[in-house]
Amino acid sequence: MKSPLYICAAALLLGGCKTTTEGYKDKVEERFKNKEVANISYFADSTITMMGNLDLTVSKEGAQRIRRFIDMDSPEVQEVVKWNDSLKQDLHDMVAYSVELVNMTSEENITEPELIDRYADYLAKYRKQIEESQSMSLSAFDRTLEAIREQETFLEAVRTAQPIFNAAVMQSALKVEQLTAVIDTLSGEIDEAIDVEFAGIARAKAHLQQEKAAVTDALALVYAAYRGEPQAWKSLQESDAVLHPDLVIKDTPERADLEAMRKYLMDRLDELHAVEENIRPNWEDYLATHKELASFSEDAVLRVQEVRIVALTWLQAHNKMASGVTDPADWFDVRDLTIKLIKSTPDLLL
Repeated sequence: MKSPLYICAAALLLGGCKTTTEGYKDKVEERFKNKEVANISYFADSTITMMGNLDLTVSKEGAQRIRRFIDMDSPEVQEVVKWNDSLKQDLHDMVAYSVELVNMTSEENITEPELIDRYADYLAKYRKQIEESQSMSLSAFDRTLEAIREQETFLEAVRTAQPIFNAAVMQSALKVEQLTAVIDTLSGEIDEAIDVEFAGIARAKAHLQQEKAAVTDALALVYAAYRGEPQAWKSLQESDAVLHPDLVIKDTPERADLEAMRKYLMDRLDELHAVEENIRPNWEDYLATHKELASFSEDAVLRVQEVRIVALTWLQAHNKMASGVTDPADWFDVRDLTIKLIKSTPDLLL
């Protein structure tokens, strides 16, 4: 059973992806020597590094209070698991594809047509996945594969495959939004559950605050009566803070009456303060639980949203590499991606 921590944080782990292409670089560079093509091994290494740097785990210390409010069998939790697993698979596929590019191009004695066919065959394995995700129509997918096989160079074949990756990454971005929405819904349900459990404490705290405010106002009236303000005593007679009518039975108070009233109100404040101190641990636990939930949910959403940025960055890099941009430094340009995101979806980032 997955822990609540795993569920609420949507921890998209990339275990097993810590691979490098170092051993293939010489062969890849030899194949494309003296050609205006991209360094595919750099693309694969950068993909692995970028995916490996995704820190999507959340410490258990961040969910000590809220874990008891998470129902592992709730539909929202099951939805989080579903989208979490699906996104994790998408990230694994990006890494596997990037490494496979290097594996293909590093083989000796393989002709360009054979390499292109092998590339198309590799992509064809994702046909069922494309059908299930509906990221693009099967007819469009099949036409793209046919077009790939018709290309004369491997880089042209990779460039022709770009629509497949555009569709796949856009689908991943939609999954991120789905997962974010479910996390928000789950967070709202946990928030309500916290309020239900601490309802008694919350009511007691609110009542104490009202009582203390009433007593404080009554004390102000006592001091006003000391100063001879005639309306002050009448207001005290009508005050809810005075629970003993015999204290305000006289129409015109003497100094001893005012002193008795002052002492009574001060004693009431002490009693209210004692009750407040008694429930303070529970009240602070209530506030801390809400605070932990807010922090935990915000952190989970930010980590999930990072997947979208990484996936779009990878897509941009693949597009630039396939388009003939030969300087690897231009592929993984997050600043360029950020500008495009702001122009295309400003509401998404504000």
